[in-house]
Amino acid sequence: PGSVRHDYIHKLFLYERYGVKEYWIIDPTNKSIRVYDLQAGTTGNESALFSDYAINDIVSSKLFNGLAVDFSEFE
Repeated sequence: PGSVRHDYIHKLFLYERYGVKEYWIIDPTNKSIRVYDLQAGTTGNESALFSDYAINDIVSSKLFNGLAVDFSEFE
């Protein structure tokens, strides 16, 4: 639980502050992936755009053309 809070709050703000443009959080407990597009705006109270995926989805990067991860291969 402490790690989840750290990932969704502390790291998110730090990464945005230092110019990270895309941030993926994989939550094995909830079997979900959240991808933040930090290029789209600022995170102030979740205002950065994000997309949520199921753990068995194929997730593509907006930042790196052609990068797609099929998370179903890791189950």
